[in-house]
Amino acid sequence: MILGVPEGLVWALVGTIVGFLLNGARQRWRDKRERKTLVRALSAEIEHNEKVAENLEERWGWRDLKNMINDPDLPSISNDRWRDSQGKTHLLPPQLGEVLQRYYSAVQTLLTFLNFRRDKRMNQQMNLAIRNLYAEGLPEQDEVRGRLMRTDPYIDALSETLAAQDEARKRVDEYLVRRRPWWRRLFQA
Repeated sequence: MILGVPEGLVWALVGTIVGFLLNGARQRWRDKRERKTLVRALSAEIEHNEKVAENLEERWGWRDLKNMINDPDLPSISNDRWRDSQGKTHLLPPQLGEVLQRYYSAVQTLLTFLNFRRDKRMNQQMNLAIRNLYAEGLPEQDEVRGRLMRTDPYIDALSETLAAQDEARKRVDEYLVRRRPWWRRLFQA
């Protein structure tokens, strides 16, 4: 007896506490591994999307959005890994999760726009271009000018996606570098 409590009960309590602590440590280790795997997978998808954008920029010129939006290869950008990992996004740090959510939201919007029929999209873009050219000839104070001037939602979506992609790449790289063991950070070039 220890302090009036049977010895077997004390050891059972100690075993339960040790088991609880070990289980918590194991769960933290598993979450860390899953988080790292998730971030690496998303990083690979962002890199794929960057390569698609770079290919289009080489074809059309740097950020020539008007030509890039109608390129038949633009729909090859992807958000599959993000969709597949929605159940694990709670593992991400909040700041990184917000940046990735913004990026993949822009990608999803762009992909939705790209699913619209190409001929309708091009007709709408031509209509917007004609309206904007007409509105530019009107005096600044004319109220009709304000109603005619419109931005192209397709180009806006592509622009938002490219800007969010740059931010997502930066944050993911920062996260992956910060999570390296200290001995690897010492010897990196």
